[in-house]
Amino acid sequence: MKLMLQPTNELPINMWFTGKVYAAREKVGVYIPKDDYQQEENEQKDMADQIERMTASLEVNQKQINDLQEKYSSELQHSDDLSKKLEATRNVWTIQATYYPQQKKI
Repeated sequence: MKLMLQPTNELPINMWFTGKVYAAREKVGVYIPKDDYQQEENEQKDMADQIERMTASLEVNQKQINDLQEKYSSELQHSDDLSKKLEATRNVWTIQATYYPQQKKI
């Protein structure tokens, strides 16, 4: 006999698994030693905790990425503005040099 276990959306995974184990035990006489069962429960709890921590870390990292992307865009805009200002200044100097050449002192 093959026992297919799949979680449902109504129950958390640990409650769903616990119910399935008990149902399988009663239905077909499957027995899991208490120590093994407790170890499985602890491992599932640890994995659920790890998933929660990783999810929180992912959210923090995503916020940092978004903040850095905004800062990068701002700096890129600032750089573009400075480049335009530099070009305008160069143009002014070119015009001044063209129309008001420096006179040689004798």
